[in-house]
Amino acid sequence: MKKWARANYQPGLPLYGGQRVTASAAHIGLSKQAALEGMVLLKNEGKILPLKTGQKAVLLGKGSFDYVKGGGGSGDVYTKYVRSVYDGLSECGVELYAPVCDFYRDYVKARYDEGMAPGMMPEAEISETLLEEAAAYSDTAILCFSRFSGEGWDRSDVEYEAEPNPWGNEVSMPKTAGKIFPKGDFYLTETEEKLVETVCERFSKVIAVLNIGGVVDTKWIRDNSAIGAALICWQGGMEGGTAAAAILTGRENPCGKLPDTFAGEIGDYPSTENFHESPHYVDYTEDIFVGYRYFETFESAKPKVVYPFGYGLSYTTFK
Repeated sequence: MKKWARANYQPGLPLYGGQRVTASAAHIGLSKQAALEGMVLLKNEGKILPLKTGQKAVLLGKGSFDYVKGGGGSGDVYTKYVRSVYDGLSECGVELYAPVCDFYRDYVKARYDEGMAPGMMPEAEISETLLEEAAAYSDTAILCFSRFSGEGWDRSDVEYEAEPNPWGNEVSMPKTAGKIFPKGDFYLTETEEKLVETVCERFSKVIAVLNIGGVVDTKWIRDNSAIGAALICWQGGMEGGTAAAAILTGRENPCGKLPDTFAGEIGDYPSTENFHESPHYVDYTEDIFVGYRYFETFESAKPKVVYPFGYGLSYTTFK
């Protein structure tokens, strides 16, 4: 145990310079820069983005405060703090409608107090009255949706039963996910769909922000002309919210590209058919045709692509 316990007391050794810099300003800055360079601008019609300093906007969706910094299990990292999209936009000078922010802040805090994990809580149902008041404040809405990803389960409510569960008295993540995302977390929930529909009816400028760790349905972004802009901010670590805000406000230029193909349906991926076939093995029936190789090789697969591998917009205008 001593071999591992020392990790609790000894900061990580430096890569250069002879200085221990774990959790220092240098490390935090590097983390933020990595988050910035990976974020992908999916859509920006009518030059809705970047937002201007002092611009009024309405921040909607639990993801505005429920920022998922990274994955669970061995993918988790303990941090002193996590900056949300709200934190970042406030810091960048965007004037957010306070009553809506208060609603989501209180909702997320209450869910955290109940023991819910980031990205693993139902979307909040906001009142029509509050939305009407928000629409009178600004014509610009920023929709934030977040998703969690964790070790030992993936995209479904299937549980691994082959070994003892040391947390048998707790509700498992797969069971929780099955309740929150009955269609699977690839798709928007009914509450999220309703929020998108209502927001698009009330606001002339709608921006979607996706705090996600894997591919999700993005047809609702591409095919909805009422949604003028969309940013994938991934799970960007402790400074992920400020990094997203820096891009949304033009303090940084988006330069990330999609590392995977975003298809319209979860069944469009050939791996889905045999997924969770067994807890002991994975049968790669797709052979080498994984990801873009599949979608670019087979003619029948090409129309299934919503946003292709390598896609990503910028604020630049040169060709």
